Amino acid sequence: MVADELEPAGRGNVECNTNRNGRISDYPVIARMIDDVNRHGEVHATFEEVDKEVEVRLGTAKFNFVSSVIEVFDGDQYHPFAMESLVTWEVPMDLYH
Repeated sequence: MVADELEPAGRGNVECNTNRNGRISDYPVIARMIDDVNRHGEVHATFEEVDKEVEVRLGTAKFNFVSSVIEVFDGDQYHPFAMESLVTWEVPMDLYH
């Protein structure tokens, strides 16, 4: 791991912002990704608007169901990614337990 990379939080739950207009049940695929992040601490996601994988980590990502975005902190600022633009994700092999 590179020294400036953020470590995933070891414990906890993904931060989610919801209300009756923005519900987790409206995004079943995102709900499965949240489950993987909660269980493994991190997933590598691919979005349509990005050329490389995005590390969605426990403690550094927020799921905003009101605005339909996933906000990922890179150490300096949060970057929003539209939930609808999620293509796929995977749990890195070294995180399986």
